[in-house]
Amino acid sequence: MGKKTITSSTSSKSKPLLKTLSDFILKKRIGRAHQNAHLITGKKGEKVAANYLKKNGYKILDRNYHCKFGEIDIIALEGDILTFIEIKTRSSREHIPPEFAVTKHKQSKIKRSACHYLGKHCIENRDCRFDIVAITMEKGKKDIVLYKNAFS
Repeated sequence: MGKKTITSSTSSKSKPLLKTLSDFILKKRIGRAHQNAHLITGKKGEKVAANYLKKNGYKILDRNYHCKFGEIDIIALEGDILTFIEIKTRSSREHIPPEFAVTKHKQSKIKRSACHYLGKHCIENRDCRFDIVAITMEKGKKDIVLYKNAFS
């Protein structure tokens, strides 16, 4: 008995279904590998940022605060000011600078998450601000820029 090729019946010029499935699986694996590399870069960036902030007088209160509105990477005190800090990390200078990834939409999510944090912890009448730490790690070199009061 000969080999049968299973084909998809969605179009008149169908690809063999097994070829389509293997392409799909390969794309998923590549996507996951890219996603994993992206997550690893982000985690490294958060560690670098936390160390940088500590060395510059920040007292870290919370990391990766999650609520229904989103996430805040780092919540810290700089003196008496409560800071909500977004960390953006890139592994290359080929694309847009990391700080440009904090869009108006992302800022809105951070602000709502900050309000949630303040309410949950019964914090009132406290000076607060939003900072961004932009990190580029390329060829073993780390470029760190802290934007205080980056948005309001």
